[in-house]
Amino acid sequence: MIILGVSCFSHDTSACLIADGQIVAMTEEERFSRIKHDTGFPHHAIQFVLDEGNQRSEEIDIVALPYEFFIGLGRRFAYGLKNLRKAPSFLLLNLGNELATYMGFEAKIRGNFERSGIPLKKSCRIICYEHHLAHIASGYLASPYDDAMLISWDGRGEWPCVMLAHGHGLDIDVIDRSYFPNSVGQVYQAVTQFMGFSDIGDEYKVMGLAAYGKPVYKDSFQRFLKTEGTRISVSQKYMNYHIYNRHMADRYTMKLEKEVGKPRRLGEPMEQRHMDIAASIQAHVSDIGVDIANKLQKKNGCKNLCLAGGVAQNIMMNQAIYERTDFENIFVQPASHDAGLALGAALLAARDNGDMKERFVMETAAWGKSYSTDEIRTELENYGLGYAPLDNAPETTARMIADGKVVGWFNGRTEFGARALGNRSILADARNPDMKDIVNRKIKFRESFRPFAPSILAERALEYFEGSPVNPFMTFYARVTSQHANDVKAITHVDGSARPQAVYKESNRKYWEMIKCVEKHTGAPMVMNTSFNIKGEPIVNSPSDALRTFFTTGLDFLVIEDLVVYKTDFEDVKQYLND
Repeated sequence: MIILGVSCFSHDTSACLIADGQIVAMTEEERFSRIKHDTGFPHHAIQFVLDEGNQRSEEIDIVALPYEFFIGLGRRFAYGLKNLRKAPSFLLLNLGNELATYMGFEAKIRGNFERSGIPLKKSCRIICYEHHLAHIASGYLASPYDDAMLISWDGRGEWPCVMLAHGHGLDIDVIDRSYFPNSVGQVYQAVTQFMGFSDIGDEYKVMGLAAYGKPVYKDSFQRFLKTEGTRISVSQKYMNYHIYNRHMADRYTMKLEKEVGKPRRLGEPMEQRHMDIAASIQAHVSDIGVDIANKLQKKNGCKNLCLAGGVAQNIMMNQAIYERTDFENIFVQPASHDAGLALGAALLAARDNGDMKERFVMETAAWGKSYSTDEIRTELENYGLGYAPLDNAPETTARMIADGKVVGWFNGRTEFGARALGNRSILADARNPDMKDIVNRKIKFRESFRPFAPSILAERALEYFEGSPVNPFMTFYARVTSQHANDVKAITHVDGSARPQAVYKESNRKYWEMIKCVEKHTGAPMVMNTSFNIKGEPIVNSPSDALRTFFTTGLDFLVIEDLVVYKTDFEDVKQYLND
């Protein structure tokens, strides 16, 4: 059976292919279109996963989609009626268009495939799953647990914003939902916009900025963002999300100016109060997450937890749940944002149609496109670029890093999800505190307060980091141990924390070997790792993406599979080739 999961109703559209019960590939459309958080139909991603599985579109048996039209429909009408003066367009257009779409839904989906040159056979079934159920499945059905409590939270699905469930075996029993406008994700988005950032995709900037402030405004957020049992409650007296005009420049109205001051506009200076706002919302959101998780855990005493949905990208909240609840094991889906919905929908369809032959455990995020050394060499020669073959790419790269060079590292399949995990990464010496400024200013072209993450040999992680699970996906933060606090300043945030990736030899051998070589030359079993892209662009996917970024930034070298690319003079790289 050939099952295609497709996320195509929101941002970060994506595709996932399951063939004969096995995951073949999954990727985001943005990697191919080069449009960050792409909202378009993911025809490039679909074609890639089909090619990766040597399948034709006419062979697809099921297309699984993470959206159910009638979830929360009554609540949507009630909201529209309550806000009739403000939102006649919501009732007349939003719900009307949705109903019209539903009536011709299958024809519309097939039409998207046809227009993309990916025709479906007539017998192909189109199956829909609830948005948050697909999020939950992307976590639980990809986790190592046969019994777990499950949470999905984000801005909004169809109308729910949070889903709580219990997973046992292959079954998922929904326990509770929180519905719009009671969304912790949208509150965090609102604060992100209030801080002068984009409210879609820039939440991590607020999270990074929180370490520079104190939660002096926490009481202000506690007034309108609360928990009631296992549900979220948001008072509309303080915040309103303009659902009836969601594409306006300012999606949110927040009545906080008397308490925290005016909103920051793009380009305005960052003040201490902005840092305190970030610290306040982060502290309160972490408390909300802990409270919900604790109440869920106490329902049956289960010690395993799976998290998914956009809010699960908040590593500070994840860490708070790990530290302040009785859960012993937590799996956070590395593609917990909407891209992961394609995986969740595909797994649900495989389960429901008897095609889940064995449990899928997601041990790596490397499920995207790869390129052979011969393909890369041909492209380099077509452009007439200077390069040299490498007998030992890990050793050569380690020498460069130990010598203070910043290296673009292109290896194997592109990662699925928001994090670069050693396949499309920019690497530098984790010991050198100047590297933070060098990489932010000359390569990433981004804000100076943004931290960098370490990739560390998994077997050495507990020597350098404490208070956090050893995790391969950068989904928790940890404290740098006092023993090594002065050794790895490039990856240590202002509050003494880091977002470590534990690198396992079994799941990414070449990357592990390179870090092992770095340890030999520097004494530190880690590298500073950030995504291979510049501000405003998706992570690089193809050799041409990598070359463009390499030649337009301050990167010193590009190690791309078993080749090294240099910018001007072969003598620059020659000294590192004596392996």
